[in-house]
Amino acid sequence: LKEAKGRAGRATTLQLNLIRALDRDRKPIEAKFAKDMESFFMRMGHLFGDAAEQVLKSGNGHAKEGIEDLPEGPDVDEIMRRVDIRKLKRDFQVIGKGNYLLVATRTFKTVSTVLGIDIGLPDHVSERILAAGGRHLGLVDLAKQARDRIFRELVEGRANGDGPLVIARHIREMVPAGPWSTPKIRAEVISRTEVLSSQRMSTLEAYKESGIVREVMIFDARLGPTDSECEERDQTIVSFEEAEQMVDDEHPNGSLSVAPWLGKSLI
Repeated sequence: LKEAKGRAGRATTLQLNLIRALDRDRKPIEAKFAKDMESFFMRMGHLFGDAAEQVLKSGNGHAKEGIEDLPEGPDVDEIMRRVDIRKLKRDFQVIGKGNYLLVATRTFKTVSTVLGIDIGLPDHVSERILAAGGRHLGLVDLAKQARDRIFRELVEGRANGDGPLVIARHIREMVPAGPWSTPKIRAEVISRTEVLSSQRMSTLEAYKESGIVREVMIFDARLGPTDSECEERDQTIVSFEEAEQMVDDEHPNGSLSVAPWLGKSLI
């Protein structure tokens, strides 16, 4: 995180109401996003499980050899080749972008309602939000996460003396979880992170489009004790440029939110 900047302020009733409304907005979208993501990961698991079954049963890999014969894994390479990871990445981003658009639409509506002015969502703004979200999702390395889990299941399966069908079933069941314990947790973590990230960007864009907001107030450290930098910047007044930098630098699961600042006239 960057050093806290801006000047100290005091939140108004309107700002607090807006932040609470934005918090409420996220819940149903996070639930939908998580459900979409979990379904995607389960489908991904079936693809890799089916590929593993074909490879291990055919003997194209090294299904009958011992664990000592599996360096980085000829089987892993062959399984990965049989799944169109590029298409999976595209599907992954399509799901994300659809939910980003929901966030943007809902955020603009909520900001308009609370501020009492009509703020439209222009096409160029929605495109910018979608593009930023797509870049963010692109940082999720689906291929590496799948490879790591497949390799792990192959190693453990061979160590247990499991046959091709059992190993393939484990791959089918565990690839959806990726580095997490279950696909549900994986989906919820991604959903929570992405919805909050896209909401932050959407709020800033809505304030810009309002034509009346020149500065914003940062709300942070709302989930209990955290690092000193987050605590120090809570209820500080900053420029759009400073707020955008804070949003870009925000750590995963951070609680940073942004409200408009219009001085004492905003009550």
